[in-house]
Order: sequence, then C-alpha cells, then structure tokens
Amino acid sequence: MVSYRYDHLARVLTKVLDERPDNAVDIIEDISRQAKQTKFTSHVDTIFDKVEPSAEVALAEIQMKLFAVSKPTSLV
Repeated sequence: MVSYRYDHLARVLTKVLDERPDNAVDIIEDISRQAKQTKFTSHVDTIFDKVEPSAEVALAEIQMKLFAVSKPTSLV
C-alpha cells in the first residue's frame, strides 16, 4: 500500500514539475484525480474486441469433421 502512495505522489509531482502551472497548489487535487483515473481506466473496449482464433484452434475445427460419427442408415 505504501508503494502505491509513493508512486502516486511521484506521478503527481512529476506532472506538476513538468507542466509548472501557475496555480499548482489550487489544482493539485485535480492532478491527483486525473493520475488515479489514468491508472484505473481501461482504454480497450472489450465488448467489441474479436479475438482471432489461433492456428491450433482453426486446425482443430477442421479436424473435428474427421472424428464426427455419422448416423447409420436403415436398409429397409
């Protein structure tokens, strides 16, 4: 837990030192909130991501037809 706090404080201070805003004391809470949001916000939309099947999966789907049991036909 202490490591997270140190990392967060380091990120906030780095941003303040990089940007050097005129009112750093006034906006440090906003900078802290933004740093937390960027850490926990996912930039990937997993709902619409379609995973391509691997070569092994594609080959297995093709080979499944070889192992399919066909129904016996009646001789009547």
